[in-house]
Amino acid sequence: MILPLQISFRDLERDPEIVALIKRKSEKLDRFCDRITQCHVTVALPHRHHKRGNLYDITIDISLPGKEIAISRESQNDVENKDVRHVLKEAFEAAYRQVEEYCRQRFEPA
Repeated sequence: MILPLQISFRDLERDPEIVALIKRKSEKLDRFCDRITQCHVTVALPHRHHKRGNLYDITIDISLPGKEIAISRESQNDVENKDVRHVLKEAFEAAYRQVEEYCRQRFEPA
């Protein structure tokens, strides 16, 4: 199944590199569980800080039969955690864990 994916950007320009990264990471979600009915990823830049740099918010909403999973991650003030790629990685890792847990509980024989 091809994962139905929506990608939204708020308060920043749509970046083809970030879109490609999100698509690659969402394909991995589809390998964990083929029962995902929808995945919506939002990349937001709610605050633009001159001194602290840009801090990103990533939200991943996943619809599964009988369950909705919502993941939210924000950039941190330390230098290594400000990059949008790092925040996306953290958010998708949390999504992988939750989707994998859902599939294991739901579809594993008792």
